[in-house]
Amino acid sequence: MKATWTYTNDNAVLRLELYELYKTRCYRCYTPQKYTDIEIDHIVPQSFDDDYFDEIRTKFSLSSHFNRHDPSNLAPICDPCNKRKNNKGFRPIPFEMDRLVEAESFRTKVIEGVQKFHKSGHLAKGLVEVTISDLRDPKDAEAVMKHAPALIQRLALLDKSLLEYEITDHHIIEIGGDTMHLRAHLSQKQKIAVGVLEVLFGTSLWTVSEHDLVRTVGEIQKRLDDEAITELEKHPYFTGDPGPRHTAHLGLEVEDVRLLRTVTGVSVVIDASIEIQQTRSVPLVNEDGDGFFSNQGDAYGFVAVQKTVSRPSFDNGEIRTTEYETVEWKELNFDQYA
Repeated sequence: MKATWTYTNDNAVLRLELYELYKTRCYRCYTPQKYTDIEIDHIVPQSFDDDYFDEIRTKFSLSSHFNRHDPSNLAPICDPCNKRKNNKGFRPIPFEMDRLVEAESFRTKVIEGVQKFHKSGHLAKGLVEVTISDLRDPKDAEAVMKHAPALIQRLALLDKSLLEYEITDHHIIEIGGDTMHLRAHLSQKQKIAVGVLEVLFGTSLWTVSEHDLVRTVGEIQKRLDDEAITELEKHPYFTGDPGPRHTAHLGLEVEDVRLLRTVTGVSVVIDASIEIQQTRSVPLVNEDGDGFFSNQGDAYGFVAVQKTVSRPSFDNGEIRTTEYETVEWKELNFDQYA
């Protein structure tokens, strides 16, 4: 049965569904956010008229249900990005269109999640109130501290594995003038491995993650640049003078931290992925050779990196990093606009 959708002003549940589907991150800057700091954004601003939505839907072959209030046009955004974007912050360029494609991919899950909530009764509403509460409010914090232990005991009766929770750790560094977001979801077992890093090796998860990162990121960016130019040269109207690279997104996601014990010593292994999205303005002469169009070039790279800290005896630990492995490369794409 096809999911149907009705937009209402009561959007707490909708906001929570979007927040979880986007892994607690702002859809524009990818920075992890607290739920209380997230807002719902209309990717194509709702202030645009119906004719513009019809034009976007037709031009880019979007689904028939695409409109200003449909989940295919909604995403979680942080306050700084929302203020920077404002009501004029949309152009049909790859970055924006990719966000619409992403929102469309989540559409069914958003609708099903909201509808399931509204059918679940008063208990579900109470639990959502706890989830979305602002713990900076002393009264909310006091209520949660008072009643949460009993709730945890009830969870344990249902499923002991529910007590295994993850924490999110976030770190920001600068690489070559670009901001890089480092992020980790750590389970209880992974937190133990991080503790070994800190106690046995006297270092931290982020110190190891940052080791040799400038070189690695530089190599990835150079490869993306080389492949972008190669793709540009295939275009019949490329003028040979692309604009400077702009890093739209640069991030590292820690996917696993594990402790290895062997007869020769102890090691902590960190598996991570690096994601880079680069854009550049690409001038293309038209078929008559007398006009230029401002085009957006979009290059994307996703690579895997593994770092190991080893201690063969009781000497200081040594950080080693493997060469990165290519998981996915997306070649340069174009989207022409006047």
